[in-house]
Amino acid sequence: APAPPSGARRGAAMPGFASARGLAALALLARGASANLLEVYYGPYCPNSANWMGSYLQPLLTPQFWGQLPQLQMVVLPYAMDPATGQMPAQCPNRAENNMSPCGTLAAPMCALQQFTAPQPYSAAFVQRVNFAICDVTHANHGRPAMLTHTPNDMAVCAQQSQMPWDANIQGCVANGMPTPQYMAKMAQANGKIPPGVTAPFILFDGAPLSNTEPLLQQICPKMGNPPACAAAGVTRLYDGGAAAVGALPSGQWAALIAAGAVVSAAAGLAALWRYSPSKKRSAQGAQGLEFAAVGSEPLDTQDA
Repeated sequence: APAPPSGARRGAAMPGFASARGLAALALLARGASANLLEVYYGPYCPNSANWMGSYLQPLLTPQFWGQLPQLQMVVLPYAMDPATGQMPAQCPNRAENNMSPCGTLAAPMCALQQFTAPQPYSAAFVQRVNFAICDVTHANHGRPAMLTHTPNDMAVCAQQSQMPWDANIQGCVANGMPTPQYMAKMAQANGKIPPGVTAPFILFDGAPLSNTEPLLQQICPKMGNPPACAAAGVTRLYDGGAAAVGALPSGQWAALIAAGAVVSAAAGLAALWRYSPSKKRSAQGAQGLEFAAVGSEPLDTQDA
C-alpha cells in the first residue's frame, strides 16, 4: 500500500485510498485481468511538460474517465536528472535557483508526489496531488517576460484549487525537504527506461514509450481495448494553431491558468523553452548538474524541454 502523502496527518482519514474504485482494481487483478500502467516523468521547469500535462493528462484525471478504468494505474513524478551522470544533481532541489532551473522548481511537486512512487489506482488523494503538480508547473513556466508568478503564495493557491493539503508538514518539505530514497531510486529506474534523444515529458505505457506530441487518449485507449470511458472522453489539445487554440480550452478552474500558459508561449516566442545539456561545473557553490541553454522559436513539440 502507498505511504500517506507528505502533509497528511497521522491517523487522518485518507479519502480515496479505500475507495470502491480502489477495491475494484484489486478485484480486477484477483480475477486475472491485466493492469495497465501509465508513467509520466515531466520536467518541473519545462514549458513542453506544462503544455502536455494541462492539455492531455489533466482532462483524464476524472471519475468519468479514470474512475471508470480500475485496470489503469499511474505514476506521475517530476524529473530532474543530470544527463552527464545519469543521476540527480547533488544539490537538488536547490531553492537558491528558484524559477531558474529544474532543481530550482522541483521542491513543491516533489514534496507533493514523492510518496506515490508505486503505481496508483484512481483515488482522490493522488488526483489532488497530480492536479497540484499541473498547476505548479504552469506557474513555474510563466514565460519571459512573466505573465504568471511562481511564489509560495501561488503554490498555496494551487494546493487550495486542487484540494490538496497545504499544512505545516508539506510546507516544511517545500522549504527544507530532500528527495526520499524511494524517489531517487524511481528516478534512476525511469532514466533507464527513457530512450535516448527524446524530450520531456517522458511517457511510458506498460513500459513502452509514447509520443508526447500526439493526444494521450488516442494512444492509450486502443491498448486498453477501447473501453466505453474512452468513447465518452473528449480532450482539446492546446497550442495547435498557437493563440487561436485558446478559444477551445477545457472548461472549469483550469481554463484560465492553461490559457495564460498558452499566451505566454505565443507572446514570448517560446523564449522560455530550455533543454538539458551536460555541464562541467554549475556555480560558485560547486553544485554539479544541469546547464540550461535556450533554444530557438521552433514549434514547441519538436524541441527539447
